[in-house]
Amino acid sequence: MIEDEVRHFARRIGADIVAFDREHPLNFRLDGRLQFCLEMRREDFLEGDDPRSSVPLDLILSLKVPLEDYDDVTLERFLSRSSAETVGIQPYTVGCSRGAMILMSDLPLEADAALIENTILKLKKQYEEIASYGR
Repeated sequence: MIEDEVRHFARRIGADIVAFDREHPLNFRLDGRLQFCLEMRREDFLEGDDPRSSVPLDLILSLKVPLEDYDDVTLERFLSRSSAETVGIQPYTVGCSRGAMILMSDLPLEADAALIENTILKLKKQYEEIASYGR
């Protein structure tokens, strides 16, 4: 059960959580600077019968990092690496909100603590490699 796996993962990183469900996501920092969130997808209407469309998985792992206003160079760098054809380590989708860029990866509801941890580490590595590119 995903709630048990998230609790197990949370214990491994030293977080104490009361609940994990659609109303209670797991928010935490990695290395004291990278802000992550693991949450259950809320949009039940994403279920579809069209085989040409990709229906996201049940869990969203997001990494939120500050983004300066009008920093199109950084945003374009991450967008260019987010497609299935160019992704290097961990597939992700890019979003922007209130001075932050958000990298989001999907996880299955059957994920275990090890898959959650590995996905976090892969997304972190992907972020660091792209962020340092060209510097």
